[in-house]
Amino acid sequence: MPHLLGAGLEGLCAGFLAVPDAAPASIDAMAAKAGFQSGAQGRYTPVGQPIPGAPAAMAFHADNGSADGGVEVFLTTVPTACQVRVTGDAGAWSAFVARMKRQGATLVTAAQVTPETTYSHEVYVGGIAGLPTGYTTFVNRWVGQGSPKSGAWILINVLPDTGAGG
Repeated sequence: MPHLLGAGLEGLCAGFLAVPDAAPASIDAMAAKAGFQSGAQGRYTPVGQPIPGAPAAMAFHADNGSADGGVEVFLTTVPTACQVRVTGDAGAWSAFVARMKRQGATLVTAAQVTPETTYSHEVYVGGIAGLPTGYTTFVNRWVGQGSPKSGAWILINVLPDTGAGG
Protein backbone atom coordinates (compact mmCIF):
# COMPACT_ATOMS: atom_id res chain seq x y z
CA MET A 1 0.00 0.00 0.00
CA PRO A 2 2.79 2.55 0.63
CA HIS A 3 3.79 2.08 -3.02
CA LEU A 4 0.23 2.89 -4.17
CA LEU A 5 0.14 5.91 -1.86
CA GLY A 6 3.45 7.11 -3.31
CA ALA A 7 2.19 6.59 -6.86
CA GLY A 8 -0.98 8.51 -6.04
CA LEU A 9 0.82 11.45 -4.42
CA GLU A 10 3.94 11.64 -6.57
CA GLY A 11 2.78 10.18 -9.88
CA LEU A 12 -0.75 11.51 -10.14
CA CYS A 13 -1.30 14.33 -7.63
CA ALA A 14 2.06 16.09 -8.10
CA GLY A 15 1.91 15.59 -11.86
CA PHE A 16 -1.55 17.14 -12.04
CA LEU A 17 -0.60 20.08 -9.80
CA ALA A 18 2.43 20.76 -12.01
CA VAL A 19 0.19 20.95 -15.11
CA PRO A 20 -3.36 21.66 -13.87
CA ASP A 21 -4.59 22.82 -17.27
CA ALA A 22 -3.67 19.54 -18.98
CA ALA A 23 -6.28 18.01 -21.26
CA PRO A 24 -8.45 15.29 -19.71
CA ALA A 25 -6.82 12.66 -21.97
CA SER A 26 -3.38 13.70 -20.65
CA ILE A 27 -4.61 13.40 -17.06
CA ASP A 28 -6.04 9.95 -17.81
CA ALA A 29 -2.67 8.93 -19.30
CA MET A 30 -0.87 10.28 -16.22
CA ALA A 31 -3.22 8.26 -14.00
CA ALA A 32 -2.67 5.08 -16.02
CA LYS A 33 1.11 5.55 -15.86
CA ALA A 34 0.82 5.83 -12.05
CA GLY A 35 -1.28 2.62 -11.96
CA PHE A 36 -4.67 4.27 -11.44
CA GLN A 37 -7.99 3.77 -13.22
CA SER A 38 -10.77 6.28 -13.71
CA GLY A 39 -13.48 6.41 -11.05
CA ALA A 40 -13.58 5.87 -7.29
CA GLN A 41 -15.91 4.17 -4.83
CA GLY A 42 -15.70 7.07 -2.38
CA ARG A 43 -16.64 10.69 -2.93
CA TYR A 44 -14.52 13.82 -2.89
CA THR A 45 -14.89 15.61 0.42
CA PRO A 46 -14.52 19.40 0.08
CA VAL A 47 -12.18 21.07 2.53
CA GLY A 48 -14.34 23.74 4.12
CA GLN A 49 -17.37 24.98 2.23
CA PRO A 50 -17.84 23.78 -1.35
CA ILE A 51 -17.17 26.48 -3.94
CA PRO A 52 -20.35 27.22 -5.90
CA GLY A 53 -19.96 26.45 -9.59
CA ALA A 54 -16.67 24.57 -9.16
CA PRO A 55 -16.27 21.65 -11.56
CA ALA A 56 -16.61 18.18 -10.09
CA ALA A 57 -13.44 16.45 -8.93
CA MET A 58 -11.81 13.96 -11.29
CA ALA A 59 -11.63 10.62 -9.47
CA PHE A 60 -9.15 7.74 -9.84
CA HIS A 61 -8.45 4.55 -7.91
CA ALA A 62 -5.86 1.80 -7.54
CA ASP A 63 -6.42 -1.39 -5.55
CA ASN A 64 -3.82 -3.25 -3.51
CA GLY A 65 -5.13 -6.65 -4.58
CA SER A 66 -7.37 -7.25 -1.58
CA ALA A 67 -11.09 -6.64 -1.44
CA ASP A 68 -10.86 -3.93 1.20
CA GLY A 69 -7.85 -1.81 0.35
CA GLY A 70 -6.80 0.79 -2.13
CA VAL A 71 -5.96 4.40 -2.84
CA GLU A 72 -8.34 6.95 -4.32
CA VAL A 73 -7.16 10.25 -5.78
CA PHE A 74 -9.46 13.21 -6.41
CA LEU A 75 -8.17 16.11 -8.52
CA THR A 76 -9.86 19.52 -8.46
CA THR A 77 -9.33 22.60 -10.58
CA VAL A 78 -11.14 25.07 -8.27
CA PRO A 79 -9.02 25.24 -6.20
CA THR A 80 -6.18 23.44 -7.96
CA ALA A 81 -5.64 20.71 -5.39
CA CYS A 82 -5.79 16.98 -4.81
CA GLN A 83 -7.18 14.68 -2.17
CA VAL A 84 -5.86 11.18 -1.54
CA ARG A 85 -7.75 8.58 0.49
CA VAL A 86 -6.29 5.25 1.69
CA THR A 87 -8.58 2.39 2.67
CA GLY A 88 -7.64 -0.96 4.17
CA ASP A 89 -4.18 -0.08 5.49
CA ALA A 90 -3.53 1.84 8.70
CA GLY A 91 0.25 1.67 8.32
CA ALA A 92 0.71 3.04 4.79
CA TRP A 93 1.35 6.58 6.02
CA SER A 94 4.24 5.63 8.33
CA ALA A 95 6.19 4.11 5.45
CA PHE A 96 5.41 6.99 3.11
CA VAL A 97 6.20 9.76 5.62
CA ALA A 98 9.65 8.21 6.16
CA ARG A 99 10.20 8.59 2.41
CA MET A 100 8.88 12.17 2.51
CA LYS A 101 11.35 13.04 5.28
CA ARG A 102 14.23 11.62 3.22
CA GLN A 103 13.03 13.97 0.45
CA GLY A 104 13.11 17.02 2.75
CA ALA A 105 9.59 17.18 4.18
CA THR A 106 9.09 19.39 7.19
CA LEU A 107 6.36 18.79 9.75
CA VAL A 108 4.95 22.28 10.30
CA THR A 109 2.42 21.45 13.00
CA ALA A 110 0.42 18.58 14.47
CA ALA A 111 -2.66 18.67 16.64
CA GLN A 112 -2.42 17.03 20.03
CA VAL A 113 -3.85 13.51 20.04
CA THR A 114 -6.04 12.79 23.06
CA PRO A 115 -7.94 9.60 23.99
CA GLU A 116 -11.03 11.11 22.32
CA THR A 117 -9.27 11.88 19.03
CA THR A 118 -10.39 9.78 16.09
CA TYR A 119 -8.28 11.41 13.34
CA SER A 120 -4.89 13.03 13.80
CA HIS A 121 -4.07 16.25 11.98
CA GLU A 122 -0.59 16.98 10.63
CA VAL A 123 0.66 19.65 8.24
CA TYR A 124 3.76 19.18 6.06
CA VAL A 125 5.61 21.22 3.47
CA GLY A 126 7.86 19.61 0.87
CA GLY A 127 8.87 15.99 0.62
CA ILE A 128 6.63 14.86 -2.25
CA ALA A 129 8.68 14.25 -5.37
CA GLY A 130 7.51 16.35 -8.31
CA LEU A 131 5.22 18.55 -6.22
CA PRO A 132 5.52 22.16 -7.39
CA THR A 133 6.29 24.82 -4.80
CA GLY A 134 3.36 26.61 -3.28
CA TYR A 135 1.49 23.58 -1.87
CA THR A 136 0.96 22.37 1.68
CA THR A 137 0.08 18.78 2.64
CA PHE A 138 -2.59 18.25 5.29
CA VAL A 139 -2.84 14.71 6.65
CA ASN A 140 -5.57 13.11 8.75
CA ARG A 141 -4.86 9.57 9.99
CA TRP A 142 -7.28 7.33 11.87
CA VAL A 143 -6.07 6.99 15.46
CA GLY A 144 -9.42 6.00 16.99
CA GLN A 145 -10.47 2.62 18.34
CA GLY A 146 -11.34 -0.14 15.87
CA SER A 147 -11.76 0.61 12.18
CA PRO A 148 -12.94 3.94 10.77
CA LYS A 149 -16.65 3.99 9.87
CA SER A 150 -15.86 5.80 6.61
CA GLY A 151 -13.27 3.20 5.66
CA ALA A 152 -10.63 5.91 5.25
CA TRP A 153 -7.53 5.19 7.33
CA ILE A 154 -5.71 8.15 5.80
CA LEU A 155 -7.04 11.31 4.15
CA ILE A 156 -4.49 13.66 2.59
CA ASN A 157 -5.25 17.06 1.08
CA VAL A 158 -2.58 18.82 -0.97
CA LEU A 159 -3.76 22.41 -1.14
CA PRO A 160 -2.40 25.73 -2.37
CA ASP A 161 0.06 27.08 0.18
CA THR A 162 -1.53 28.98 3.02
CA GLY A 163 1.79 30.37 4.15
CA ALA A 164 2.14 27.63 6.78
CA GLY A 165 5.65 26.82 5.69
CA GLY A 166 7.02 30.28 5.41
